[in-house]
Amino acid sequence: MPKNKEGFATAEEDVSKHLANLNLNKTPLPVLKSQVATYLKLPLNSPFLDSLLPSQDSMENATLPMLLMETKCPYIINCHTILMEYLAPVFKNLLSPNLKAIDLTGLMTYSKEDQKYNAFKMVIFRICLFAENIEVIQIFSEGDAECYKYPHITVDEPLVLDALKSLKHLRELQITIFTFNLKDVMALCRSSETGYSNLEYINVNLKVEELPDKKELQLNLFNLKVFQYENLLDHDLDKFAELITKCLPVLPGLQLIGKPCSPFFKNHEIVNPSPHPDLQHLSLDKRIKWQNDFGECFKLVRHLKIDFEGWEVPKCLIDEKQVWNLVSLSLLNATYDALLNMLECYGPNLRELHAVIDKNDTSTSTVSFSSIFNQCPKLEKIYVVSQKYKKERKPISFFANIIEIKIDSKALTNSNVLEAPELIKLELLIHEESSNISKQLRWFKSRKSILQDLEYLTIDMRWFRAQQVNEEHFNEIALLIKNVVQPLPQISVIKLMLNYRCDYLKLARALSDPSDVTDQDVQKLLFADVSVQSLLFLRDELLIDILHNRSE
Repeated sequence: MPKNKEGFATAEEDVSKHLANLNLNKTPLPVLKSQVATYLKLPLNSPFLDSLLPSQDSMENATLPMLLMETKCPYIINCHTILMEYLAPVFKNLLSPNLKAIDLTGLMTYSKEDQKYNAFKMVIFRICLFAENIEVIQIFSEGDAECYKYPHITVDEPLVLDALKSLKHLRELQITIFTFNLKDVMALCRSSETGYSNLEYINVNLKVEELPDKKELQLNLFNLKVFQYENLLDHDLDKFAELITKCLPVLPGLQLIGKPCSPFFKNHEIVNPSPHPDLQHLSLDKRIKWQNDFGECFKLVRHLKIDFEGWEVPKCLIDEKQVWNLVSLSLLNATYDALLNMLECYGPNLRELHAVIDKNDTSTSTVSFSSIFNQCPKLEKIYVVSQKYKKERKPISFFANIIEIKIDSKALTNSNVLEAPELIKLELLIHEESSNISKQLRWFKSRKSILQDLEYLTIDMRWFRAQQVNEEHFNEIALLIKNVVQPLPQISVIKLMLNYRCDYLKLARALSDPSDVTDQDVQKLLFADVSVQSLLFLRDELLIDILHNRSE
């Protein structure tokens, strides 16, 4: 296919027009698949084509070109050729002065690592030329793990930064795969001579070479509502804590700085269009400690996170209500007694609870779901991690308003928590040190009748070491998905993770042709001492088909 000077493959003019005009809601999936294959010149059995059209449900209120931009590469070895020949022409024809928002996560996953930054520059320059009214640009990482991000690549070229600065209508910039310098982020947010910056939402990996003073921060970042960042390259936590403490008093419009407080949060849920913006996410630890005036200064805090490690949390914060609008609470390295005390204060209004109980907790109390639900009658989402879980004497009869649970497999057999009548989303974490996985899975299978309304299920094997790779346990999980989960009447999404970095579906596709994948490829997703040969037992065509048809 001939290339033009920008590196794009040339495309028939009617290709993108036809793709954009396809009625995704009404066209039968086989017909749609055939049409897309024809216009993208793909064979019908192409894994790339399969990944574009996972389910009819995902196509509601979307155009196929937009889906193409978001769809992540189904291969371990990213294919730059496919990016150029199939996706780039569609991207080019998407751009227009009417385009307001675009998510380019999928487009970027098809580019090899050494080509990602060049592809990114091409994307930004084209947006500036043909979609100058864009308001939202998003490029997320393929997964949560660092192996899907490229923090060593810094967006610091003046031409690229000037291009971003020229987008006068840009409100939201989320680019989490690369690194930005703080001084450049400040320049992007700074008011220009011709008017002020519209940027109110930043989400990047951040590098801080020198901390500005409060006046500089206020001058440049005053318009921000969300300043979300990771610090994957710069691990000076004291410096980032100082940045937060400098920003808080001078940026009154900030609703979030740093990271969201809740593990249930998604990026698009953060900005609240409240006419009275104020800090909504407050994270406390040994570097950013509770101050007596916080309750008065940050009256609208709704999400509170406290890491108890390395400092003495003030007794007044544990035993007395200091934050009056709290709906989400996250406690790390807390004692169970501290958790219970805080629930007495905040439980009645909580919607989300995340707690990791200190491994060295010496209290005689143990985690009890029934006691938590009784203290939190409005609770909707819960994730509690503990070394020990109380065996409920009586079946739980009151489940608050639980719709989502993240739960350790070793807690399954101690209560009937999965009988929550409104439960639609479940994440099951296979406990890495458990010797009773078979027993836990048998218990889960026996409770099939209580999961009839379940819509989303994620199972995380939590394989982090070669010693944990277990063919027997994998086969049991596979049978569970095939025989118990897949037939559930409401289930729409089933996801199997080998660990938080490695999606089983992506690895299994690669293993279907072992000659195309190397030991180094799989080691990046799993761990150093693993080989392709040792993982061939993971090939299960029926399981792959089920997970593909039930993917997000």
